[in-house]
Amino acid sequence: MSRDLVHRKHGALQRVNRTTGLDSYTDDDGHPPWCARGHHCTARYTGGEHGSIPEVWDTNLGRLVAVRHRSADGTRDHIEIRVNVRLDADDNAAAEAIARTAVATVYVSLINLATLEPHL
Repeated sequence: MSRDLVHRKHGALQRVNRTTGLDSYTDDDGHPPWCARGHHCTARYTGGEHGSIPEVWDTNLGRLVAVRHRSADGTRDHIEIRVNVRLDADDNAAAEAIARTAVATVYVSLINLATLEPHL
């Protein structure tokens, strides 16, 4: 059984989750307001997803890119995070250590993030 209530608000569909109370708007074409449409959105295809404009952070250590996704049927949201870290091509041992540490750090950060209370 769905935990969502769906109704119209300001010309857009509004999905309100009964458990969390969070809103999820879509426009008349079925896109959430953050969906970039165009080539970022594949929701019109079987198995496709809505996709946001990439959030890009260029730093002195490398580049971080995050994209929000939602399944075309609106039942699943996730974020794709890509991390590019510059490595020393002349020091293979250091590059391997940095790569392992980066992966472990991301994993621990995701565990910590998953344990946070949602802000309602």
